[in-house]
Amino acid sequence: MNTAGLSKSRLERMHHVLSGYVERQEMPGLVALVSHHDDVHVEALGTLAFGDPAPMKRDTIFRIASITKPITAVAAMILVEECKVRLDDSIEPWLPELANRRVLTSISSDLDDTVPALRAITLRDLLTYRMGFGSVMAIPDTYPIQKFIRDYRIGGDGPMLPTQAPGMDEWLQKLGSLPLLAQPGERRCAWGLDRARIRTIARHVHVRAHLRSARHERYRFPRASRKDRPLACVLFLQPSDE
Repeated sequence: MNTAGLSKSRLERMHHVLSGYVERQEMPGLVALVSHHDDVHVEALGTLAFGDPAPMKRDTIFRIASITKPITAVAAMILVEECKVRLDDSIEPWLPELANRRVLTSISSDLDDTVPALRAITLRDLLTYRMGFGSVMAIPDTYPIQKFIRDYRIGGDGPMLPTQAPGMDEWLQKLGSLPLLAQPGERRCAWGLDRARIRTIARHVHVRAHLRSARHERYRFPRASRKDRPLACVLFLQPSDE
């Protein structure tokens, strides 16, 4: 394993952070990879499952889904790495549909029973599922907002066929018409709103298009050569039972 191009101190910091998830029993184990050009570092920590002594290995087989999430996260972190956007920047310049948010007083509130959001949604919120909106884990029609989520086709009580989903702009407009379920950054909500994250990155790159040079061509992700694009990505995956 060649790590000559990677910072030893930052690799140690990454190890410390990742091992903390295992030590706190937030997950039984994980595999993480960081690469920069031809330099690759892999962490394999913990076990395959809680109560299972079998160790996690570099070649452990995982069951994976929602691949849009890590791809979008990598695209976002490329922009962060190059100081084109910061994790704690408001997303409002790129997603005005989600500006000036209001928040339900409680999950059981009617849609007009709201308070102002304490702050704007940030890129960090989108990447960590803390934007204040997500799936409502309850029996259908338990709470008033569930009907609107379903009728607006921005989520619902189960997976939606791609042919039934609204277009990106319509989806964002309808999402922006609903109050948040929680204050931005307050707590993690299920369902990562991949469309919001993708559109944030897409609009940012579009707005900054006039700054592109040959060096910036790698934003056409994932078309660019691996040697032209530094990559730091951590995937938390659940081992397959098969």
